[in-house]
Amino acid sequence: MDGKHLNIIGRDIEGLYDEPYVPSIEFLNVTEIANEVPLDYSLFEGLKTLYISSLEAYTFPKEICSLPLLERIVCSGKCLVPPEIGKAPKLEELVINGDCVLDMTETIAEAPTLRTLSVSHYGDAAPCEMPEWIANLPQLENLHLYLCFFSGIDPDINNLKNLRTLSIIGALSAAHDFPVLSNLKKLERLEVTGDGFNGLPKPPYGLFQKVLDGIAELSALTSLNLSGWRSRKKADYLVLNENGRSIPDVFDRYPNLVSLDISGMRIDFLPPSIHRLPRLERLEADGNNLVMH
Repeated sequence: MDGKHLNIIGRDIEGLYDEPYVPSIEFLNVTEIANEVPLDYSLFEGLKTLYISSLEAYTFPKEICSLPLLERIVCSGKCLVPPEIGKAPKLEELVINGDCVLDMTETIAEAPTLRTLSVSHYGDAAPCEMPEWIANLPQLENLHLYLCFFSGIDPDINNLKNLRTLSIIGALSAAHDFPVLSNLKKLERLEVTGDGFNGLPKPPYGLFQKVLDGIAELSALTSLNLSGWRSRKKADYLVLNENGRSIPDVFDRYPNLVSLDISGMRIDFLPPSIHRLPRLERLEADGNNLVMH
């Protein structure tokens, strides 16, 4: 217990309900929880953030979904979210890591105030398809796919027409195609990186051109991160001339860019259109071999 924070590990709940501070707890971290532990979540009336994880299959009680002030749930491991999640009155952010990504109930689409979703799923020997439920959350404004061993990005991601932020980081290792994001007209911040993380391999460099084609219509972007797209073979680069290696000269498509990250690409010169961006304030270009010509 630390102020309004409480950590519960495993079956350590003896005497908990006798404590007067329980209704005022705002942050609850429950780890190594099991189905046989009768934790009464309804007593945490002031709870705003819940971290819950289990190495065993564990369905957290539906009472969690009725907590009046709960804004953020972080769910890890083999925890299963009950269908009642769609009725959570103030849930704004859901972070899910592990097997629970594949077992999420479709009623999450009914959560009236859900605006931010973060997903992480890796560790399996073979890639899996991106779960359909992710692309069926029309109310989402922020989607983060981080360390996801998916076989590709579902084209139905275009259903998320209210997205302002989209991060695809360490989620293209097994992908061979990239969708055209033509419907995401409100998108302002985009990250599609080419690095590998936590043992996941880098995506094939040939996918980079498909990424550029897929984001070509996103003229409202103010922040764009394309870092890490590089190849060990000089001949693979999309632009190769007497000045060396570079990337396609396509940045006139994004006249509203304020921030651009092209670090770690091992390119030798900048595309001319970057110099013409009228609002650019921040350019990240570390990890390149830039020479002024």
